[in-house]
Amino acid sequence: MKILPLNNGTNTAIETIVNNTSPNTENNASHDMVDDTFLKSRMSSLLSKAGMKSDFSYQRIIRGGNNQSFRIEDAEGVFFLKSYFQDPADSRNRLNAEFSFVKFCNERNIVCVPRALVCDKDKGLALYSWIEGAAFDSIPSQSDIIEASLFLKCLAHNSTPEMTNMPFAPLAADACLTLTDHINSIDQRLQNLCENIAEQNSVLSIKAKEIIHTQLVPLWENIEKKLRAFIDTRKPQFADSWIISPSDFGFHNALQTKEGLVFLDFEYAGRDGLVKTLCDFVCQPEFPVEESAMDILAAAIYENKKQREELLLCARAVLPACRLKWCCIMLNQFTKIGASRRAFATETNLGIQQEIQLQKVQNYINIHFLV
Repeated sequence: MKILPLNNGTNTAIETIVNNTSPNTENNASHDMVDDTFLKSRMSSLLSKAGMKSDFSYQRIIRGGNNQSFRIEDAEGVFFLKSYFQDPADSRNRLNAEFSFVKFCNERNIVCVPRALVCDKDKGLALYSWIEGAAFDSIPSQSDIIEASLFLKCLAHNSTPEMTNMPFAPLAADACLTLTDHINSIDQRLQNLCENIAEQNSVLSIKAKEIIHTQLVPLWENIEKKLRAFIDTRKPQFADSWIISPSDFGFHNALQTKEGLVFLDFEYAGRDGLVKTLCDFVCQPEFPVEESAMDILAAAIYENKKQREELLLCARAVLPACRLKWCCIMLNQFTKIGASRRAFATETNLGIQQEIQLQKVQNYINIHFLV
């Protein structure tokens, strides 16, 4: 995690803070928040709503590839402020998804997440408690996986049928509530990549096209055929099993603290299938875990052996498809909206980022598909 130099601001005018609606993008004409006065004004409005009346200082934190993050400090303590990416071409309400999920956890005394304090949906800002901890820099241990499974256990226990239409339980991004949804998701991702990259002629874009058309598409044809055959053998009722999911769930979005693990970054959170939740946990490329980790997660979710075995059977059938999906996700920077998000969130040159992602994708393919 990189922290940029300290700045000072004065807390001033108050703004109306509302959530649970779609973001207004009129204040986001530019994704690059380089105007320090404008930035301080946006922060001040939110902080005053949180009762922070004194002068405050802030530091930019370079973390993640979608949003901007800041460490805020005043006389009362330290806080975490997040400025969410907003674009008319990106319909995902990231602020609402994350803030609602964290509040959902806070209200149910699930303590392995930050506290949601206040948000401003128009400006795309949210304030959370500051978590003092260290990011993972090594392979997660068995005890780490067990701790993550306890988080899922709490979420599963609080995921009840009557929540389906509640405002705090919208569908997760790319939700897969049936096994067939996984196929539709990957078809759409591959099509989107192909359409976005078709007219690009840079050296890196040509390499990306080669990976997509000579490796990912042929792999997907084989995986899809096997998955469809598996789906034909299953009872459709199981596909309705769901959880209020953190989504993008893994140790890349966790901090190690004195009290235990704290999980972060829930901008894709919502109601999602159990199969996808387990598969994503294993497939995420930053801090991968063994396939056997799914057994630990399933045991935490289901005490009933038959339910647990059925969940694992379906998850293992979907796993190759999920791995291919993550290859598509790693190539998102070759799409227009993906490149815009990265430009908003980081200071790294896009070409350098794309080159890194191409290498990651090829390594991932070599490990999981070419053995």
